[in-house]
Amino acid sequence: PESFHTLLHEQPPLSPSVRQEVRERLRGLVAEPGMPDLLVALYHVEPLRQSEALDHLIQAEDQAALATISVAADNSGCRRTAATHLTDPTQLAAVLESAARRDRHVVRAVRTQLERQATEGRLQQEREQERERRCVALEALAEAQWHDSYRHQFAHLLRKWEQLADGASDVLRQRVAHAQQHGEAQVEAYRRKVELPLEMQRCCETLEAALAPLLVDAEPVAGNPTLDPLSHPAILREQLQQQQLRWNDAVASVAPEDALGRRWQSLCEQVEIFCVAASSLAAQQNQWQLIVDEAVVDTSLEAAAQRSKLIGGILQEIAWPAEYAEPVLVAELCGALQKQRQC
Repeated sequence: PESFHTLLHEQPPLSPSVRQEVRERLRGLVAEPGMPDLLVALYHVEPLRQSEALDHLIQAEDQAALATISVAADNSGCRRTAATHLTDPTQLAAVLESAARRDRHVVRAVRTQLERQATEGRLQQEREQERERRCVALEALAEAQWHDSYRHQFAHLLRKWEQLADGASDVLRQRVAHAQQHGEAQVEAYRRKVELPLEMQRCCETLEAALAPLLVDAEPVAGNPTLDPLSHPAILREQLQQQQLRWNDAVASVAPEDALGRRWQSLCEQVEIFCVAASSLAAQQNQWQLIVDEAVVDTSLEAAAQRSKLIGGILQEIAWPAEYAEPVLVAELCGALQKQRQC
């Protein structure tokens, strides 16, 4: 590059043909990779291609070349553009000193860059301090005893850390990861010890509440004193499926206590027994209702016995659970059976 520069500035000037040959040779070398010095030379010797050369230097982030152009270029616009893309503090200081009395626009651009870097440095330092505070807070919470707001505070601190995590050092990330692991272990321990057993208990309570209105000694339901048990199998089965999902999710992580497990199993069996009986009754309700509605008064012992046997077989087939209130049809069948026995 120095030889080309010397040739192009020979005094007296070289002939136009020789100068053109030198420039062609220079362009060929500039096209090769890793030639920032040639780009600087091209910038100085090819006025018509200065913008092109400057763009190449900006893309290559050649701070030394940009600093040279910021001070030595003939075009003031190119000097300002080069100065605007300077980021190296050493080069910025050198350009500021060299251009102090020559180009106030370059001086202003360099000072703007220096102020921006100072601001970014201050903000970076503040972010580092904030990251350190968040890390310390997470570590303190990870070592603390469990309390009512532990989960909320833990999630809040993790969200705050994630907002600042970009750019954090590996050491700080390892500290946060260790604190997070310890905190999550505390949350999981509380979940296993308290929350999951409580969830299982709620599953049982929900099924008990669904069965309560159907029991023999149940309180009358407000607005519906004549509760029809036959309308409940579909509702009960849906409720059972929902509670089974919750129960299975809970027992996948922790086994229930024996008493709670027996309670759940008993409730599931009760729901199944009720649903089977109600579904069987509903399936043949019309057929059995005709038998009840027959206005037959049996005068012979043989006829009354046969009719009693028929109704008794129906009641045995229904097998309505004794602990649940009888549907109207079952009550009518029992009444018809009693009437036949009296006959």
